[in-house]
Amino acid sequence: MEFQLDRNLPIPLAEQIRGQIKYAIAYGQLSSGESLPSVRELADQLKVAPMTISRVYRELAEESLVISRPRSGTFVADMARINGAANLSYQNLRQILYNAVSQARLMGHSLEEIKDTFDSLISNFEEPPASRTVILVGNFRLTTEKYAHAIEEILHDMDIRVMPLILSDLKSNFAAHQEVIQKARLTITVATRFNEVRALLEPKYSRVVAVAFSISKGTRSILAELPGDTRLGIVTTYPEFLRPMLEGLHSFAILKDAPQCAILGQTEQIKEMFNQIDVLLYASGSEEVLEYLPAHVRSIEFLHSPVPESLNRLRPFLE
Repeated sequence: MEFQLDRNLPIPLAEQIRGQIKYAIAYGQLSSGESLPSVRELADQLKVAPMTISRVYRELAEESLVISRPRSGTFVADMARINGAANLSYQNLRQILYNAVSQARLMGHSLEEIKDTFDSLISNFEEPPASRTVILVGNFRLTTEKYAHAIEEILHDMDIRVMPLILSDLKSNFAAHQEVIQKARLTITVATRFNEVRALLEPKYSRVVAVAFSISKGTRSILAELPGDTRLGIVTTYPEFLRPMLEGLHSFAILKDAPQCAILGQTEQIKEMFNQIDVLLYASGSEEVLEYLPAHVRSIEFLHSPVPESLNRLRPFLE
């Protein structure tokens, strides 16, 4: 991954660096176990003090997003370690059942007898519909609901119901959601919130796994179709994700003029920007700016979607 800084953005350099790494981990550009540049290498590349990089890496490690190993370097943490546990659990189950069938065969029982007895026993352990529930913990209500629907579509053959929950609601009123969480098979979240959600739910209530997201196909197509003379403005919810939004924009759209940028909460600056643009690209969670968007300005949500391969790794655990 190539790291870049824009010293013209109203975002501190450390936040830009941290935001690029967090975004890349959350949205699949950096994979589990992948090595990050050394402190010295990245500092030289970006022309910043090594202390800045050290602080960024330390903060990311505190969020369980990276792991620093002495004399080895800094690596992306294994956000899918629950998947490994799931696969291990599945293999253990196969071994248990294999041993039981083998023992029954040694005792002279036929395969038909074993199967009939097994089916009879299974009927006593039928799981209620709630056990087919998966929790999705996100940052924003509308976006999390969209993600939940997308996950249900990807796992449609498993008849999985995805319940969207907002992290702030979970923190402020945990008791209201406790029953459904306890009945859920799994809790899914984004990598940037994995540590917080895991601290709330594991090991007492639910296992937690982070899955990867990428810029949605719809967003890509819309950006690719923008005319080159489009006057575009960007509103980001989190300052540290402004640089990744710009990179995503430049990956799919070819514009003659650089976009204007603002951060949610800079109301007067945003209103002034609206008078000078044709199209607004806004981050999920910044929907409130649409309330005062002029009628002539088109709006595009910088929407992401779950990566199917990341979800498919969970199938053994959900069966």
